Amino acid sequence: MAQYCPQDIKDPASIAACDPVIDHGPYAKVVFGRDAVQDIGRHLEEFGAVCPAVLCTPTRVSEGEKIASLFGAKAHVVARAVMHTPVEISDAAAAEVTARGSDLLIAIGGGSAIGLGKALVKRTGLKLVAIPTTYSGSEITPTMGQRSNGEKNTERDDRFRPSAIIYDPALTLALPTSASTASGMNALTHAVWTLCASEDEDLRWAAKRAAELFVRALPQIKAEPASYAARAEALYASWLTGYCVSEAKMPLHYRICHALGGAFDTPHAETHAVLLPHTLAFTGPACARAVEELTTIFGGDPAAEIQALVGQLGLPASLAEVGLPEDGIDHIADLVCTVPYPNPRAFDRADVAALLRRAWSGEQARLDDQYA
Repeated sequence: MAQYCPQDIKDPASIAACDPVIDHGPYAKVVFGRDAVQDIGRHLEEFGAVCPAVLCTPTRVSEGEKIASLFGAKAHVVARAVMHTPVEISDAAAAEVTARGSDLLIAIGGGSAIGLGKALVKRTGLKLVAIPTTYSGSEITPTMGQRSNGEKNTERDDRFRPSAIIYDPALTLALPTSASTASGMNALTHAVWTLCASEDEDLRWAAKRAAELFVRALPQIKAEPASYAARAEALYASWLTGYCVSEAKMPLHYRICHALGGAFDTPHAETHAVLLPHTLAFTGPACARAVEELTTIFGGDPAAEIQALVGQLGLPASLAEVGLPEDGIDHIADLVCTVPYPNPRAFDRADVAALLRRAWSGEQARLDDQYA
């Protein structure tokens, strides 16, 4: 069994209404609840920071400045974060942080800002605080990915985990609907693959709970973007899936996503959403218990139902739509199969190429062993 599991907030109404709860996990102090960020100074006083660097993307400078204003005149914003964390961006940001004498890293945003934070932890040794405004779950993981020379490589080290995480559902209200639903599908991916790849009952509980919440919350966010209750449920679910992806071994799906992002700069969350029905259709036959549980959650063939959910949310339906050229399929298949990679169902290059072609064209995904 896992040594830690996030708090179980059973009642959906409680998720939306709760005052901030503080959860002391083995790696990070987690604060979850309404207006949690407003008391960030008290939550982070243990770090004694006087010159924090607030990391964000160029489009979230105003949010970064609001956080910096809570720490005094020496706090400053480093608005350099971009998707896939290019090495040259991280190097430039590290030089800026060092020159300013920063004593704490605070990342506000999604995977791009938090990914930059992890890259700076490696370069500076500073502690990282994450304030997620999307649902990716990357804030909990010890994994850092960086893009260089057309490839995205990952490293895993507990040093990369944030020392504190502030979950405030109100901060997600400004996230555009398309980004919200794509990010939620990214996190749902973590839940699906945890059920396929792990037998740890705590992890499986978290994955099932998160999947149930996302299936309900994401269509609500699509229909009513200002729904605080739906946003709170999705953010709580992302906490659970972050825990899942942090602890479970993630299979072939992730190797393909990283190859696509590194080689063709495909949008990270949308790539997960497009690919998930197809990777599940391939691997699902080797995951009978997971498929049974997912069938209950989705109300039918999970590969087909997830693909239908992607369509309902208005997200891209094929890898062609997210930037993979048809003549890039073989290149990705080669990259994926360069080194052995764990997966519940064995695969070879031909399997990967067939999977990619189905996903590229947006074919119907179904769990009847199309790859037999």
